[in-house]
Amino acid sequence: FGSCSSGGPRATGEQMGTGSSTDGGSPVPPWLQDDGTYSKQTMDQIMNLSKTARAFLQQHPHYDGKFQLGLDEDSAAALATACMEHDERLAGWFPKLVPKRIDEDTFWLNYFSHVEYLIGVDSGEIRPRSNGAAPNANGPSTRPQADASGRGRGGGGRLELTFQKRPFGIELVRDEGKAGAAAFPLVQKVEHKTMARGLTPGHLLVMVDGESVRSRRLRELLVHLKSAPLPMTLTFAKPLGGGGGGGGGGSA
Repeated sequence: FGSCSSGGPRATGEQMGTGSSTDGGSPVPPWLQDDGTYSKQTMDQIMNLSKTARAFLQQHPHYDGKFQLGLDEDSAAALATACMEHDERLAGWFPKLVPKRIDEDTFWLNYFSHVEYLIGVDSGEIRPRSNGAAPNANGPSTRPQADASGRGRGGGGRLELTFQKRPFGIELVRDEGKAGAAAFPLVQKVEHKTMARGLTPGHLLVMVDGESVRSRRLRELLVHLKSAPLPMTLTFAKPLGGGGGGGGGGSA
């Protein structure tokens, strides 16, 4: 992918080449090699990028062309192949997003902008930026995670749930009665299996697979929730205090 091969080599770019395989198989991305090159925290942060679609759909907010991959086309393609083979979540996102929502070059350019930012911070070449930073970019993530039981954990007033099968057990409505709430669907009813994961009536659905659903048509959103490929990650804002009905709604 040619768009990732521009720019002169930098220290971070040179560090991004594929590593050797430990078993004679395909090359392994360098952040998966426990050889002391990168901190365990940075390795985990990079792997966590593939938990949602955000890193593939948007460049790192501080990218602005200042850090280049420094890879030629063959090296970039080899690194992309290694990532696909050693990160199952990433491999799952690729057919969901390419070419339906973005082209292949953009997919990898966006992803590697986040990877290189984290590597640059780890090496001291890039100064950490906390305002609008990439997911998991600066220390422990404040984004909600799920424990082994699948129960979501809130962070920063958010609850994130990943669904592997349908139905999700959620009924959504537009709540026209609360200021600003109509921009996001309101969770009106929750089945027990989903409530056990931390979701309650009154939450607002704010993101689907890392993309905001602000002001998105409810009918269109429900079709997406019922038909888009799984797994699907939904992000909710904390309850506003009390349920309430509004316009039309539907279940997912």
